[in-house]
Amino acid sequence: MILTVLVILQAKPPTVGDTIWLTRTLVVPAGYAVRPTAWNPSGVIELLGKPTVSLEGTTATLHYPAVAWEPGVHQVVLPGPLLLGPHGETDSLAPQVDTVEIASVLPPNLPDTALRIQPQLGLVPRGALSYLPILLFWSLAAALLIPFTLWWRRGPRRAESPKVVAPVSVPAPPLERWAEAGEQRAVAAAAVAQLRTA
Repeated sequence: MILTVLVILQAKPPTVGDTIWLTRTLVVPAGYAVRPTAWNPSGVIELLGKPTVSLEGTTATLHYPAVAWEPGVHQVVLPGPLLLGPHGETDSLAPQVDTVEIASVLPPNLPDTALRIQPQLGLVPRGALSYLPILLFWSLAAALLIPFTLWWRRGPRRAESPKVVAPVSVPAPPLERWAEAGEQRAVAAAAVAQLRTA
């Protein structure tokens, strides 16, 4: 396996207090999974959060967010990750040692005695709490809802009077002719219909 430790840097090295990402890239065998191990560095390097793993094909990259509190060149020992096999087997890799260069935030070529100690800053004031946005919101809501509510709750609307439809006169069926033709049922049905209408 090819093990490399890389530090994501900008054009110039990171300074004291900057977040640096320590990365370790390795080739993962088929069917295996990679898990980062716990890392608690001591000294000037401090871990800022949980490590993450990103996969790209058969290559896995472990990312460790860290910070350095002293300038200079420091040795970093990244712990070996765990390889979990498809049948439950576990294998651990050896730790990897690398160096990280951290730049100072102080001006270069200036002795510490020439630096003037800055006075302590006071408390940072919190932002002022303003009720103006909520008042504007409620004013706009009232301006829109009050006219609509008044229009909706005005008196009952007058119902239109129903139109009177004149009865349609239907000519009487020729019962005598139906009776002579032997259509007794049709005659009886027409007589029932006339009785119901009456």
